[in-house]
Amino acid sequence: MTEGSLPKPLLNAISLVCAAEVDCPRCINNHQTHLIEHFEMTVDDVMECIDFENSKSLDLMWKDVLRFARKVAFNEGTTEEDFQALRDHGIDDVGIDDVSPDLYISVTLVGALNDDLNARVVELNVSSAALS
Repeated sequence: MTEGSLPKPLLNAISLVCAAEVDCPRCINNHQTHLIEHFEMTVDDVMECIDFENSKSLDLMWKDVLRFARKVAFNEGTTEEDFQALRDHGIDDVGIDDVSPDLYISVTLVGALNDDLNARVVELNVSSAALS
């Protein structure tokens, strides 16, 4: 694997998994559509990414990267075994680093957007109740 590079479909699948984890329909749709239209994945392929832990067809490297990404993005804690699993697939520290910073930014932004949308829904519900 080229130093510091993970396949673009895998990087997009990471974003899809994170979007699914925070239940952001717009984000899920965006990443799903991108994987299908730009990387010629099928709907079944995309669903395998979302449910990667139970996937029977997803490549082991993808599973290990998606698992690591989820742990990093949601502060689940990583172990040396997580890093070693990636290294065993030929992913060096530069490649591992490619996953981490983008995840933090993406999940933080999605979380902030969801919080803002939820706050607006509450405001609308409160306003509607006041008008009743």
